[in-house]
Amino acid sequence: MSNIISGKNSFLMFNDFFSEIEKNGIRVENISELLNLIIPRDKAGKLLINYRVKEKGVGTAVFSPKFEDIVISINKIIDWLSANSLQLAEMYKVDDVEKLRKYLLLFVITHELEHGYEYLMGKGTYESPCSLVSESYRSLFSLLVTPSYIIPRPVKEVRRVVSLIKYKQRENNFLLERNANIEAFDLLSKLALENADEELYHAFLNMKNCFMLQGYADSTEGSISETFRNILMSDKYRKMNKENNLSMEDKVRFGLEIDEETRAKVLRFSLK
Repeated sequence: MSNIISGKNSFLMFNDFFSEIEKNGIRVENISELLNLIIPRDKAGKLLINYRVKEKGVGTAVFSPKFEDIVISINKIIDWLSANSLQLAEMYKVDDVEKLRKYLLLFVITHELEHGYEYLMGKGTYESPCSLVSESYRSLFSLLVTPSYIIPRPVKEVRRVVSLIKYKQRENNFLLERNANIEAFDLLSKLALENADEELYHAFLNMKNCFMLQGYADSTEGSISETFRNILMSDKYRKMNKENNLSMEDKVRFGLEIDEETRAKVLRFSLK
């Protein structure tokens, strides 16, 4: 599933990263090195997403569509891991908290990179599964970046601001966060399975399945439709091309409308 996994070499690379963290701790250098390896490049070898890793900052990690970069702050990542590792270990019955901590560090990094992939799909720089997904990503990232109008458009701008406020109020429940969480936890679950970390495998699979439920808890409509409806942009969604050849599994992955039988499966797996 994850855009970042590309075979056995990916697992070796992530385990090398874990070994480096064990030896030298969380540092600007080792996170920068990992990002340099996993960020996609164009045909000329240039990074498609930039990155900045700082010792101190105001946010843990964030992908900026405006600047097309990922910014990571070491001090805030350490704080985040301290605040969440023990709690998640208790919640998912994980005994090895230090090992969980390493995986969660990888989650923070890859989650933001998955936002980068979403942005690239919307931009048309990276292959999207279908036009509905790319149009949805493009529209949502456009909402997050203030446009520069040559001629003022007050009515259009007021509507954008209203939709943006609605989005920010519940962004963790909407498409971009949902899909980035699914992709990142899929990566972690596959890596844990490869490493025979059974407790962690089941924990991350459980987390992924919980996010898969978003968009299907009350209907078969999916996260794309639900997101645009809740931010008062249903008219934009109605104009999008809904035709696709995706399997039901991929429709769930990306948040498209599904049939009732598939929804029943999503509910069953998510509520385990």
